[in-house]
Amino acid sequence: MMMNANIEKNKNVLTVSLPDDVDLSELSMIEVVSKDTSAVFKLNASNYALKDLLDKITPDNLHHEIF
Repeated sequence: MMMNANIEKNKNVLTVSLPDDVDLSELSMIEVVSKDTSAVFKLNASNYALKDLLDKITPDNLHHEIF
């Protein structure tokens, strides 16, 4: 399926606005492959659940606050 999308600049970040019928959610992980004048967005098969990531935090790998 081919479609048009808008690119906007928010602060120092470029944002791609996709139509609602694209099967992605707000937290979807994607790969962006850029070559010449093309950009290809691919859904990353290794999406992570926040709970799974938080379960991997231990006292040994927890860093100190940086404030």
